[in-house]
Amino acid sequence: MAIVEMSVFTLFSPVAKREMLLRELQQFEDVHFRDMTLIEEDLSSVEDPHLAAYLEEGQTRVNYLLNELKAYDSREKGLKATLKGLPSYSLEALEKKSAEIEEKELFEQVKALRAEVDGLNQKLQSLKTTSDELEPWEELSFEVSKLQDTAVTKVQAGSFPRRLEESFKEALLDYPDVYYEKVSEGSGQIYGYFLYLKEQALEVEDLLRRHGFSAIDLEGEDRAGKEREKLALEKEKVLKEKALKEEELKKLALKLNEIEVLYEYYENLNLKYRASKAFVGTDHVDISSGFIPSHRKQEFEKQLQETLKDEYYLEVKEVDPEDDVPVMLKNNALAESFSGVTGMYAMPKYNEIDPTPLLAPFYWLFFGMMGADIGYGILLLILSALVLKFVPLKESMKKNLKFFFYLSFGLIFWGVIYGSFFGGLIKLPNLIDTNKDFITLLILSVGLGIVHLFFGLGIKGYMLIRDKKYLDAIYDVLFWYMAIAGAIVFFLAGAMDLGGQYKMVGKWVMIIGMVGIVLFGGRAAKSLFGRLGNGVYELYGISGYIGDIVSYSRLMALGLSGGFIALSVNIIVGMVIDKGIIGLIFGVIIFVVFHLFNIFLSMLSAYVHTSRLTYVEFFGKFYEGGGKAFKPFRTEPKYIEINNSQGGRTS
Repeated sequence: MAIVEMSVFTLFSPVAKREMLLRELQQFEDVHFRDMTLIEEDLSSVEDPHLAAYLEEGQTRVNYLLNELKAYDSREKGLKATLKGLPSYSLEALEKKSAEIEEKELFEQVKALRAEVDGLNQKLQSLKTTSDELEPWEELSFEVSKLQDTAVTKVQAGSFPRRLEESFKEALLDYPDVYYEKVSEGSGQIYGYFLYLKEQALEVEDLLRRHGFSAIDLEGEDRAGKEREKLALEKEKVLKEKALKEEELKKLALKLNEIEVLYEYYENLNLKYRASKAFVGTDHVDISSGFIPSHRKQEFEKQLQETLKDEYYLEVKEVDPEDDVPVMLKNNALAESFSGVTGMYAMPKYNEIDPTPLLAPFYWLFFGMMGADIGYGILLLILSALVLKFVPLKESMKKNLKFFFYLSFGLIFWGVIYGSFFGGLIKLPNLIDTNKDFITLLILSVGLGIVHLFFGLGIKGYMLIRDKKYLDAIYDVLFWYMAIAGAIVFFLAGAMDLGGQYKMVGKWVMIIGMVGIVLFGGRAAKSLFGRLGNGVYELYGISGYIGDIVSYSRLMALGLSGGFIALSVNIIVGMVIDKGIIGLIFGVIIFVVFHLFNIFLSMLSAYVHTSRLTYVEFFGKFYEGGGKAFKPFRTEPKYIEINNSQGGRTS
């Protein structure tokens, strides 16, 4: 339940054994490399340009194959594929399988077929364009080929806007030697042809342009209808040819499993290449450095000994907590499922504490209070449990689902307190009546908020004491405890008439705390007036605590709103089902649909607002974050699962 202690290593190893070393470190996994090119500027990088070119070429081929063949993928998809799970390989099996695949030959086959299909698609588009151009000319009374110039005349076919037809005809009266015939009209255009003397060409063509005429060069020998029939036959022939080529692509798509193995192989190779780019050295010696968990130091040294024999020099030492050390979190199964909440905000710094196990109980409590319903909780519990049991998921997905599995118990817990089962579908005894006990709920929400805030402030005190900053713990934590707790006791004693002694104690505790904050809250300032001014400003921050405490009223508000929506749905259903069999059917539909919607809305609201209370109110009291996550020396597979045990499932 803490940040894993780290050690930093520096390793001198033979260049000849680089590949073997990286392969073994992948088996080890828990290595976070440092970029030695930034540390040892006098030494050059050992980057291999030939490997870089090989990787780029291979990844380009594989990505091309995946992109081109995914349209022809006939493998099982959806729930069926999810239930089947991903194939699993060891690193050794992955390399062996990739070596068996005829990658370049497959690439050339797909590339050639894709080029042919693209060519056929272009031909189909050309046929369509020609056919579309001929369509308005089907009423032409002679062959298309006859629309040709003669020795003394020109023939021009084309179209012009329908709105200019009358103007056009009137203008043509000035040109008695021009012959015009309208063939058809459509889409606001008039289609026809003009026959005129070549000696009149300039005048007539200027007239045509002024009336929006667009010339069309018609292709073909026969009449337009016959030409379109020929084009249709040609299109059918091209489609059959295209279907044959695509059938071949479908057969090649059956090898997508192999291509995905190649993808993971290159990703794995790229991981090792990126690691080697961080090495420096000479022609014979590599110098590498990085971080490992301290509890695995002996295992790390043993693996190096087995791999490199005596041909290496290793130095391992404790890290300086103030350095930029990558952070690895280690928690029990319950707390680990809440690590995504921490990760969404920021990883802790190495010298901080892991807030995950500290936030988990409050998150569970607040989420359950906002969504409080036994039925909703049981439904979430059953669904998440079934998926976890029967669906093979990646670890990240499994962790997220476990998160909601545990939260379902919080919904049930508060559902029992409120006596709510699907918004009162079944009347149950309750400890708090949400229809009456509004003040009780408000006091409970604010009370939980005060505990949450004080707990966060207490964590800050612990961290200061841990770092031997005892006076800071008094100035920045104890005085705030006194000021806030004293103020609460003082005002409650007055409002509830608890007795003068409580009011007196609360007042003096509050005053001592406030004076302490004014005197020492601005102690970083050099001058006395600066210290006092900053101290007063720090004391003004008590208004922020008031706002923070009020924020927890949303625990009551969201819990009540979800319950009232559920109750309203039940009332509507009760009114509908009294209308006979049709009413019963619609009542069931309304119940299922609107309760599912309310579940979604309640869970979303609870998730968002609980996260807000955690990030703003709770983390604001002690947590800085901004740490760098430890990156194990492994890939994040997309298409397969990688295990470091031998004999992985390779289906």
